[in-house]
Amino acid sequence: MTMVSEEAAVNYSPEDVTIKDGFWFTFEDGDDEVAAHGSAWNGKEIIYFNDRVVSETRAVFSRTSEHVFEAGSSTYKLEFHVADLLRGHIRARLCKDGKLIGEDTKMYIRNIREELWTPKLFGNLWKYAVVGVAIGTVIGLIVGFTKTS
Repeated sequence: MTMVSEEAAVNYSPEDVTIKDGFWFTFEDGDDEVAAHGSAWNGKEIIYFNDRVVSETRAVFSRTSEHVFEAGSSTYKLEFHVADLLRGHIRARLCKDGKLIGEDTKMYIRNIREELWTPKLFGNLWKYAVVGVAIGTVIGLIVGFTKTS
């Protein structure tokens, strides 16, 4: 069982999650910074310790992954867990020498019913669909009028 230190931060910040840029998690440990990036396209995860890559893997078929790395005399472990694939809900936990020092949750879609038809998910797709139907109708009418019996 992991003990939670008093400094452990729990954060929920979905606003910086995009399909294009993926998920970013950052944790502060005194003067040190641990940053983690997860790609939404190919499952590649890269862990940075003070802007230096310390771990890299591709988690395509797994809902959990773990990165263990050494920094100074400490051992860090960063765990990712995909809680909900449909919503893009990912939890990250950073432990240092067995003590939890940070936890963060990111989610691309918070409420599927509210956001399923919003521009966040479909962007300008509806505009292109309307234009496509209009052009298809016009072409269908032209072809129908020029067709000889």
